[in-house]
Amino acid sequence: DSPELVTGQRAVGTSEIDITTPLRFGTTYYWRVRETTSIDTTPWSATWSFTTPGEVVLVLPANGTTNVGSSTTLDWDYIRGGTIYEYQYDVTPAFNSAELVEGSIQVGTSQVTISNLEENRLYYWRVRELSAVDTTPWSEVWHFSTRMQPIFTDVYDTACDSYTWNGQTYTQSGEYTRQFVTALQADSTVTLHLTIYHSVTSTSSVTVCESDLPYHYVNGAIDTTFEVGTPNLSVFNFQFSTQYGCDSTVILTLNVHSANYTELTETACGNYTWNNEVYEESGDYVQTFTNASGCDSVVTLHLTIFTANYADYADSACGSYTWNNEVYTESGDYTQTFTNANGCDSVVTLHLTIFTADYADFADSACGSYTWNNEVYEEAGDYVQTFTNVNGCDSVVTLHLTIYEPETELVEVTLCENDLPYHYVNGEIDTIFEVGTPNLSTFSFQFSTSHGCDSVVTLHLTIEPCDTNGINENSMANLTLYPNPTTGMVNVQFTMNNVQLGAGEIQVLDVYGRLLQTVETCHGASIQIDLSHYATGIYLVRWVNGGKVMVVRKVVKE
Repeated sequence: DSPELVTGQRAVGTSEIDITTPLRFGTTYYWRVRETTSIDTTPWSATWSFTTPGEVVLVLPANGTTNVGSSTTLDWDYIRGGTIYEYQYDVTPAFNSAELVEGSIQVGTSQVTISNLEENRLYYWRVRELSAVDTTPWSEVWHFSTRMQPIFTDVYDTACDSYTWNGQTYTQSGEYTRQFVTALQADSTVTLHLTIYHSVTSTSSVTVCESDLPYHYVNGAIDTTFEVGTPNLSVFNFQFSTQYGCDSTVILTLNVHSANYTELTETACGNYTWNNEVYEESGDYVQTFTNASGCDSVVTLHLTIFTANYADYADSACGSYTWNNEVYTESGDYTQTFTNANGCDSVVTLHLTIFTADYADFADSACGSYTWNNEVYEEAGDYVQTFTNVNGCDSVVTLHLTIYEPETELVEVTLCENDLPYHYVNGEIDTIFEVGTPNLSTFSFQFSTSHGCDSVVTLHLTIEPCDTNGINENSMANLTLYPNPTTGMVNVQFTMNNVQLGAGEIQVLDVYGRLLQTVETCHGASIQIDLSHYATGIYLVRWVNGGKVMVVRKVVKE
């Protein structure tokens, strides 16, 4: 009949039922069952009971565990019925320090790893479980201690004459070490940095002048005044305690001295400096110094001032100017000092103008040779000539010269009549030799290079009859191509006087004479060239040996 009574029904066919209503922790529940038919109901069964878990049971680390590392895992028994575990760990069993750490995890695991634990510390921990309707009490509080490391502590202190520490008396300054054991059984080393102050007796000597009386003497706790009439030599004893509590005696010897008076006669040119005072006129001047006794020493100066002479003149020079063994390289006003009849300065000022040399450079180029100021230069380089500028000084000019040479080239080409027309391309030369070109012809091509110099290319073109195979009958060189026409790969055989040669290269050109491909022919009489990536049409294949075109053949690409 409690407010928490739960009544339910289930069809016959199974004799089990799951309790889905959340249960409270640490509570005893009573239950019973009866069966109902369409015509009757059984009495209630006997009443049974069960009790839910009351609190979490801790497992690891075991209570009192020592030497735990900087991280560890907290483990406890799993309890059914809750949804969240809450845990706490702290350095006090009341869990109220500033180092308290709290956390929670979902039920399903019953352990959590904690880290950043400090060494030589005692930690307390506990756990509780929460459900939708209830919370268990906190578990029993367990504790563990982290790894014990030696503790080193420094203590600084001072004392007067002696110091007692842990039953030991020390009379000298120094560092003293003692070993202890902490409450957690960790070694503790304490180092005492001790300064011992001792009672002292000091002497002090003070010299004052009669003009200083009355004299107020202050030294620490000493504060006294010596009046006019104090004897010339007096000794006083003062006793007091220092700031460290030690007895201190000061013996003061007081000396009272009188002043001195002196006269001085001097001469000077222009001005006279005396004790940092500058005088520019003749006269009598008085200054007060301190004598060996620390008292006034009054000196009277009888001074005569002589004056200096001044003159100036102007001059000019190229580069440098020498005056009285001094060399000047810049324009300006320069002063030198001599001695006049009175032994004073005679100051002469030079107003000097220095003219400098001019420097210039320029770059130029020429073909073959270059003429500059009647000098002929045939090699590239830097050349310097010197002139005179409007101020009569040197004017140095540097020429950066580049000499370009005319270019001459001799080209020999031998063709079979079947190779005509022949397209010849060489730099700016682009010409076609048609059918009917004389068998032996020499052509000269003239043009200017990029530097404006003459360039001559001489072409010796020889056209010879071909045999029935289209091969140059008189040529010592022979070039055989097969298959021809071809769809891709072409075999190339080349000989000279039936002797196989290998030095040189095979070149592939289009009908316009543009070089498309070069294949080295080193130590072999047969090579292959690949035309598969070229368009269909006619191409020229020529053998170049020692820089000379030996023979040219046509090949058809299908």
